[in-house]
Amino acid sequence: MAEAWPELARRRLLEARDPRGGWGYRVGAEPSSEPTALAGLALLATADPARAEDDELRAAARAAASWLGARQRPDGAVSLSASLVEPGWATAHALLLWAAVGDVGQVGDAPKRALAWLVAQRGKTYPRDTENPLAHDATIPGWGFVAETHSWVEPTALALLALRRHGLAGHARAADALRLLRDRALPTGGWNYGNVSVFGTTLRAAPGHTGQALLALSGLEGREGLEPDGERARGAVVFLQRALPEVRTGVSVGWGVLGLRAWNASSASAAAWLSAAWERASRRPVAPASLALLLLAGAPRGVELLGGRSPRAPEASHGPG
Repeated sequence: MAEAWPELARRRLLEARDPRGGWGYRVGAEPSSEPTALAGLALLATADPARAEDDELRAAARAAASWLGARQRPDGAVSLSASLVEPGWATAHALLLWAAVGDVGQVGDAPKRALAWLVAQRGKTYPRDTENPLAHDATIPGWGFVAETHSWVEPTALALLALRRHGLAGHARAADALRLLRDRALPTGGWNYGNVSVFGTTLRAAPGHTGQALLALSGLEGREGLEPDGERARGAVVFLQRALPEVRTGVSVGWGVLGLRAWNASSASAAAWLSAAWERASRRPVAPASLALLLLAGAPRGVELLGGRSPRAPEASHGPG
């Protein structure tokens, strides 16, 4: 019997691990924090707790967590790699893996120091200006990729997910992240990198950013003091269900399916989208971050380990109610 694609993808991911520890963006490239954290999460998400054979996966995830601990700077941020100390946007990714591994003893107080650094980061804001050609609210402090630069959807969504995984969903900075993500939602449905319109023209949504924002906003509806996101999610779900059948890149499909699953809006077609993206990836040089996201999107625990709502109810083929 032919192996299912997740088994093949997981094996390729393990084989792509760098001898120095961690994973790079490509095989042979210097290990970096983002692909290392995603690979560790993917291995944990696909490991069966009852299978002793999966101990290798759990050991690799723990090693990835330790590798990230070694990348932590004195100020608490996690560097991009051993040679690239700045910027620290991958700190959120490290926090997600540390939470998933659970055994924080191996990295000491690294999560505590990383959280302190993360909540202290504030993207650069600008006062309201009616002459500004951009439509979004630039007064909201989210997170940027680089310290003291403008805030964008991806680092803000990942920061919110990390805060949620570490029990800080009620933190003031988490509230800032929610405000920013809600403000940057496109009126046509979905999100892009974080710009709604320019000179009156609404910009296009992107599957990857839409999935990240959906994941970050999932499970928060109905909480006291928080604005329900059902209407935004409905538009985003419609966008993803229309866009993903035509997308084959692992990063976009992976985040997109994770976003749908977080809102119980994944359909039977999602399995075909993931399989098609794997088929494309299998014919190309190994890209660990891409493989990891495909595995996370297909694993029952993927949403939970990334900080989104764990879909306890059976997934339906319709959008959020």
